[in-house]
Amino acid sequence: MYSKDLYLKSIILLAILILYASGCGQDSALIDDPTIPLGIEFHPAPGAALQTNLSRIELTISVPDMDESLIFPITDINSETRTARGSIRVPVGSGISFFVRAFEGDCPALSGLLENVEIAPDRTAPVSIRLDLIQIVIGVRSQQDQVNVGSNYVVEVYIEDTPRLFAFTCELEFDNSLLQPIEIVPGDFFGATDDFLFVEDSQLPRNQQNRLSLGITRKGSDAGICGSGTVFRVTLRAVSPGSAAVRLLQNDLLTLTNPDHEMIEDSRIRIESTVLINIQ
Repeated sequence: MYSKDLYLKSIILLAILILYASGCGQDSALIDDPTIPLGIEFHPAPGAALQTNLSRIELTISVPDMDESLIFPITDINSETRTARGSIRVPVGSGISFFVRAFEGDCPALSGLLENVEIAPDRTAPVSIRLDLIQIVIGVRSQQDQVNVGSNYVVEVYIEDTPRLFAFTCELEFDNSLLQPIEIVPGDFFGATDDFLFVEDSQLPRNQQNRLSLGITRKGSDAGICGSGTVFRVTLRAVSPGSAAVRLLQNDLLTLTNPDHEMIEDSRIRIESTVLINIQ
């Protein structure tokens, strides 16, 4: 979705973050644990979109047997070099994970993950984390896994970590002998009703009664929306007992479009396609 000029022109980041064990962002659980100062280096992968206007970086550290992860915001960003470095105090031990997200404005742009790192008391080498274009997740989910015949069942189509999104279409498949659609409404991701156009078609040209076609788009030249949220909410009624699945189909209708009406590459998208429900 990024232009070639942006790939060629863009450079990132020099971020310097020094956090002490008792300083900002430190979990109280670390105070009594052995820690060492450790350098962190972020390197963009070849071909990653290196933004000139990254607004912040978030470094999250997960430690085994610790209830909450540690989050270190990095806001002092300079675009004169192609690396970013920070210095933090890290607990000594094994199985430590480092997760990084870099943002352009409020939109996630780059990410990196390094898992199962061992931090020895005498370690001096920095941790090096590769940054790639952030992966977009789209899928279906439900708060229910069991309903009774005659009850309603709500499925959400959601998206996570999308860049500025202008339009989205998809198809849902279900067993119409077990589930019947009752209501289809847009979620809160695209904002107020006046900001988008919403289309649903339960009578597809193929006359397949077990599918729903859904589409939503911003209007005119409106900017796209970035981040995470619910795109559609579909209410189905359980009409017969059995094990039912609702699937987000991977076909030509499963599309994401950016504000320039260019398709977002499939390689950037991970699909969580199915929810299951037991009807009694």
